[in-house]
Amino acid sequence: IIIGRGSRSASNKEKKLLHRLTKTEIKVLRLKAEGLSIPDIAKRLTEEKKSECSDLPDVCTCNTSKSTVSTHLMNVYGKLNLHHENDVTTKAIEIYNKDMGVVSQ
Repeated sequence: IIIGRGSRSASNKEKKLLHRLTKTEIKVLRLKAEGLSIPDIAKRLTEEKKSECSDLPDVCTCNTSKSTVSTHLMNVYGKLNLHHENDVTTKAIEIYNKDMGVVSQ
């Protein structure tokens, strides 16, 4: 999935909106577009962070909670002026489809 600030096929308006998001918010939005639930997103982010702590994986305290993921999604709602979880999912899939060259019917 290629949702990100440098997305080539996103409109200028969408690019401006994406520039408001942090890297983590974009990552959460990508995972949401893949259909992951909040607990699954938290697990994925935790796994990614732990892989970055490869020197001491057993003592890594890089857990991402479901609450943290919810906070990131709430930030996305506000920054993209969305009001419901379905709006975020729809926007993520819309941008994803444009990046992948899928034309909406």
